[in-house]
Amino acid sequence: MNISNKTKNLRTFAKLGIARALTEALQAGIGSNTLVSASIALKSIAVNDEICKYIAESGGIDTLLRCIDDSGEQGNKKTAAKTCCSLLSKISDF
Repeated sequence: MNISNKTKNLRTFAKLGIARALTEALQAGIGSNTLVSASIALKSIAVNDEICKYIAESGGIDTLLRCIDDSGEQGNKKTAAKTCCSLLSKISDF
């Protein structure tokens, strides 16, 4: 699959609501292993401005900030915090 097809497919997934579903999974997963999986999945679909904006508008920024905060309180969730920070840097302009 070439890059333009991948981006087109990811844009389609975003329009179908995958960004919102993953953001909701992220919200539900705070404090669990779902947190890392959902943030990795969101990061992998955040490939262009349109999708990043959609994630941000779906509550992604607030959710990621809560995840980072909760990860710090738990002390042993460095992977979750790193993944959330990385995704936050991708979508923070929106």
